[in-house]
Amino acid sequence: MDLDLSGKKFFVTGVASGIGHATAELLIRAGAEVVGADRAELSKPLPLAAFHHLDLSDPALIDRAVAAAGDGYDALINVAGVSSLASTDMQFRVNFLGTRHLTLAMVPRLKAKSAVFNVASSTAVRWEQHLDRFTPLVETKSFKEGLQWLEANPQESPISYAWSKEALIIWTMKTGLEWIGTGRRINALSPGLTYTPMHAEFVQAHGEALLKKDAERTGDAGSAEDVAKALVLLQHDYAAWWNAANINVDGGFSASVLMAKENFGDV
Repeated sequence: MDLDLSGKKFFVTGVASGIGHATAELLIRAGAEVVGADRAELSKPLPLAAFHHLDLSDPALIDRAVAAAGDGYDALINVAGVSSLASTDMQFRVNFLGTRHLTLAMVPRLKAKSAVFNVASSTAVRWEQHLDRFTPLVETKSFKEGLQWLEANPQESPISYAWSKEALIIWTMKTGLEWIGTGRRINALSPGLTYTPMHAEFVQAHGEALLKKDAERTGDAGSAEDVAKALVLLQHDYAAWWNAANINVDGGFSASVLMAKENFGDV
């Protein structure tokens, strides 16, 4: 089905490369106006309506980007994030606290009927088991308060990346419930292993053998466009009943982990 998103306006983060770039490209191809943001410059040309520098690790820089972004958006698509090669502090700063701060700052710039999509990760497949662990973090009221919680509750671990995405999923679902009746909706989308520029960072952080095993669970890793197509489909009016959900787009990776007899790490 060819989607027609003419007349719709989107703010997409992480557009420099990977899933963010592919998502922006498909939205534009569908006739939408796309404003993009990233910490890096575009790796390939993209006919954006505007581009803003965005550093999710710093709330002041987030506020600066939001102030320049304008308004009238139909959706905010949060793709930007850092890999497990980053420090644990940076993973939580960017993947949860920064994404949350940006989303709340953008709410007044969204239309009355609008949507937010947060790209999480299928590595966060056991987020339900950690509701009690991360609910206190999710319920902090600001970027600063969130950092204070993290300082008091260190999350050092080889899988802290997954934990940062678990916090994002939990916050997304909690916020989706709070938004019921407002005309806005919010969902998380969790990709499995995906061939993007960030893939090399995961190989460096965890080793090629582990990522090869993960890819074998679904036959192979997905492409940036595989995930982007799902994100773009969710912009259609037919998807309007999706709210407060975590949507796995991983070729069956999450199911393979949850049903496997072997332990998938401390997640």
